Amino acid sequence: MVEEVIRYLTSNCSEDYWYDEGIFICDEIIEQISETDWDMLGKSLLMMDVQSKVRLAECLADVSSTNSTEILIRLCSIDEGNLFVACIDSLRDKELKKINDDDKSMILKRIDDKLMNCTKIEKRIYDDFLLKHT
Repeated sequence: MVEEVIRYLTSNCSEDYWYDEGIFICDEIIEQISETDWDMLGKSLLMMDVQSKVRLAECLADVSSTNSTEILIRLCSIDEGNLFVACIDSLRDKELKKINDDDKSMILKRIDDKLMNCTKIEKRIYDDFLLKHT
């Protein structure tokens, strides 16, 4: 199943198709993947381009799994384009009480750094995350 998820994430589809259909198809597949598939998905991150990583972060927003949270935290440490804000947007409604202090510190520091030069929408996402998780 993970191969199908990766195929959707890395496809050369239009943004319209992705947000109209692709993201929902990916969500449905991700909800059904096994523990082994989660491991494979995590290992495949390094091979993905930034657009595919952003798509994955968007898909994981509504997935209620500790695996999804762990992958989002891993993605937060990657400094590529708008990946970080996509991850924070997906993490802000998740339960984060069990994340370790190092990961939490990394995320908070990156938010602090990004707040200096971000758009109004990004600021709203960061502020909402901080309100819920600090």
